[in-house]
Amino acid sequence: MSWDVSIIKFSKSFESVADIPESARPLSLGSRNSVHAAVSRVFAGIDWTDPAWGTWDGPHGSIEFNLGKADDVDGFMLHVRAGQEVIPMIVALCISNDWQGLDCSTGAHDNRRAQICG
Repeated sequence: MSWDVSIIKFSKSFESVADIPESARPLSLGSRNSVHAAVSRVFAGIDWTDPAWGTWDGPHGSIEFNLGKADDVDGFMLHVRAGQEVIPMIVALCISNDWQGLDCSTGAHDNRRAQICG
């Protein structure tokens, strides 16, 4: 299974992309170092050799974390090549940091339930 998830934070939760007003702007997730630490707490053993791209390999597949080059991170992408077993980990990452995960293949997101659409 392969899909992309965008991790963002707004001042409030939205149920779908259609609910996000054009005026809404993502809030900062923090410095690159703080995002590295937050991701590493959930995805132990992640390789941050390239600070803009983290790579995690687990028993059910892999995830690439594309943070970009900016030190202040306002969102990042997960390129997931794994089974559904990683979904609770992605949800835990979002909930523990008050972030939202947007499944780019469906346009739906969910940061409060134990699944991500897709």
